[in-house]
Amino acid sequence: MSTQVQNTVKDYFVPNNQDIQEILEALRVKEERELYYYLRNTISVDTINPIIYKKENTKEDTLLNFVNGNFLKISENFGPHIYDTCMDVVASLGLEHLPLDFYLEINPVLNAYAYHNYKTDEPHFIVFTSGLIDNLDMDELRFVIGHELAHIIYHHYEISSVTDMIFAPDNNISDRFLYNLYLLWVELAQMSADRLGLLVVYDFDAAVRANFKISTGLTMNKMNTTTKHYIKMMGEVIEELKRQNNTYAMNYHPSRPVRTKALEAFFNSSTRSYFIDKRQYMEDTNLIEETSRLIEKLQTRPKNEIENAEFEFLLSSGYLIMTAEDGWDAYKNMCLLDLLSWYHIDPRDIIKDAIDNRKVSNIFENSLSLIKEQNKSDTTYLYSMLTALIARDNKIREKEVSILLDIANELGIPEEKAIDMILESLRKNYKPSIIMDRVTK
Repeated sequence: MSTQVQNTVKDYFVPNNQDIQEILEALRVKEERELYYYLRNTISVDTINPIIYKKENTKEDTLLNFVNGNFLKISENFGPHIYDTCMDVVASLGLEHLPLDFYLEINPVLNAYAYHNYKTDEPHFIVFTSGLIDNLDMDELRFVIGHELAHIIYHHYEISSVTDMIFAPDNNISDRFLYNLYLLWVELAQMSADRLGLLVVYDFDAAVRANFKISTGLTMNKMNTTTKHYIKMMGEVIEELKRQNNTYAMNYHPSRPVRTKALEAFFNSSTRSYFIDKRQYMEDTNLIEETSRLIEKLQTRPKNEIENAEFEFLLSSGYLIMTAEDGWDAYKNMCLLDLLSWYHIDPRDIIKDAIDNRKVSNIFENSLSLIKEQNKSDTTYLYSMLTALIARDNKIREKEVSILLDIANELGIPEEKAIDMILESLRKNYKPSIIMDRVTK
């Protein structure tokens, strides 16, 4: 079946190669593509990237100069077997018209990366470290090449370059929601890129071995294991972390168990086999559902009843505080999203449902009741999260402070302690706005 989707890969094909454009776009992980376009729109990529393009196209010190000055170009005369493999992978994906060169970095670490070149008259680059070339066989290298090509044709760099620019290293509350979504997207972008890698290998073990070597620096023989056992072990890791409801460990586990299981799901899918046989796209609902189940394991959500009560308490309290004097708006919604992102990767729909269906008051009463029933002796950490809201736009409103004090009373926090916490939050977060009206003499 043909699929109509927004197309990021169209720049890299000749006009009569329309089918392969749509196919490669449709092969992306659905959640990755959706999150890509949400981030692209939210962080104004289409406005910022032309500025970056303009800067890069006027610089004298170009990326090409940097690459040629630091790396060795792979060609018919230098690493011809590697060059032929690269060219074969490019042709297998229908990307013959993509301006692209391959380079070697003298570095013992096993790695490869794609450089998107903003200079319109120069090629893009894929760089392999000497450690990678020395340790991967040609089948494993094919997988890596396909993976890196995906980062270029899917324009992943456009999100990363803008995000690196706008998010400070010491991420603060105003960035948290979007930054968490970005971190999730980074994981999903790897899964989308893996799919193109799997289109150019016929041995699933080669793809697993490549990822294992890159993530550990070891061969499976060194660990006296096999890909079959390793895949089984990754499934067990996922189940154990699922029982613990440990999404943090799932994201930062060194073997990336979700990514490994996603590799297996795509390799065995009708979508992949149909592309290999027919060079066409066929939707596989089992693949979509299995991939979605795996992605859920990467998403932060309340782990238990009490965490859900805390999440709902913050949602309802935050709403009540910020609507004490006037109505709801997009800025307040973003402040609440940032607050709730400690508990939930994407609470947008939950907030909308609570507000649209007038559930906020009931949610507040029910969550507060459950928190009290649990005999939580220390609720100051919940209260401290709420105190930051009153300085959100550098305006302090009397009614909001009053509601915040009432909430402290409901939580059993002494008024003196609550006042100290409010003042401490103001000290950290409040920066008075300049009043533009002229002061009369």
